[in-house]
Amino acid sequence: MAIRAKKLYYSISEVSVLTGVDDHVLRFWETEITRLRPAKNRAGNRIYTEQDIRLVHLLKRLLWEKNYSLAATNKLLLEKPLSDWMTDLETPGPEDLRHQELESIRQELLDLERRISDWMHE
Repeated sequence: MAIRAKKLYYSISEVSVLTGVDDHVLRFWETEITRLRPAKNRAGNRIYTEQDIRLVHLLKRLLWEKNYSLAATNKLLLEKPLSDWMTDLETPGPEDLRHQELESIRQELLDLERRISDWMHE
């Protein structure tokens, strides 16, 4: 994630850029996910906080990476405090560790393939 200056509030378009989630998806999630309720300014525009942005990242992980349904995600988010979820988000899960392991093995295999190829062409 890119380093950005801390602001109190972010517009929906800024959140879209920061999280990679389209505006219309954010609006839809607001209707389905109880915890995602950004405030609105006097003009009626959504204003997201840093915590809202962290929640959007968590929603991406649960909905898009782990393929949870909206209903299951909403239920899970209501079962424990959001701060617990943020800790879970920062801790690599088994899938992340497995992916790292597989990537390491893949790199070893590519290195072996290169060495065999070099040896055969000597």
